[in-house]
Amino acid sequence: MRIVDPADPRLDRPRRALTDTTRALLEAAPEPGADRSALVHSIFLGMARAGHSLADARAAAATAPGLVRLREDRARGREDTDRQWRRALDTAAHFAPAPPSTRAPVDDELDRIEAAIGSEPAHWARPGGASDERILYALVAIARAARTRTLDIDCRRLAQAAAVDASTVSRRLRVLAHDSWVTRIRAGSGTRAATWHLELPPWRRYRFPLQHKGNPPPLRDTPLCWLTTPTICGRTGPGSGAPLPASTGL
Repeated sequence: MRIVDPADPRLDRPRRALTDTTRALLEAAPEPGADRSALVHSIFLGMARAGHSLADARAAAATAPGLVRLREDRARGREDTDRQWRRALDTAAHFAPAPPSTRAPVDDELDRIEAAIGSEPAHWARPGGASDERILYALVAIARAARTRTLDIDCRRLAQAAAVDASTVSRRLRVLAHDSWVTRIRAGSGTRAATWHLELPPWRRYRFPLQHKGNPPPLRDTPLCWLTTPTICGRTGPGSGAPLPASTGL
């Protein structure tokens, strides 16, 4: 997805109303202990996906209770609205799905998973949540290119796709497995990457996740995944021997 209008940057898509969840985050003051930087990112990400612009982000930052962090930064002499908007806009552009030429059942499944990721932005405002969100969107983008929810993927390349550290990917995949977003089918071995399956968590568990304070519970077998040559379902791309499309970020 292209970013257009350098003077007032936004995604190249029609502007639409914000989702109920994004509006709710804008209108509610952060709860005590919430990661307010992650909350800003979630709000701006929702605005960016709705085709809103930097001018909209600045207007919201001036008064919205959910963006109080930006006003506190400004009071301390640090104006961070434009940088945070660009960060959210880049994320939205990078992970905006390209419509497939033909539909398959896996596309509907991935649509449901992506909708679940975006359905409660406040969920990602917890410590580590912003990284979890980026990793999940990266996995969905890779799965769309491969046309499968079962992925052989190593931490380094997934980290590049999600724009986080490889060590963060290794740590946060355990959290995502604990919260039923992914299931590890096979541990990595030698040069073979671990195999993961994208899941749609049961709604009750997704809405009320266990509180592990951003620290992943231990897994019984290690290593979690290997920093080696990546494959997707035993191949290097959607077709046998074909490289991954550039749109996946890998």
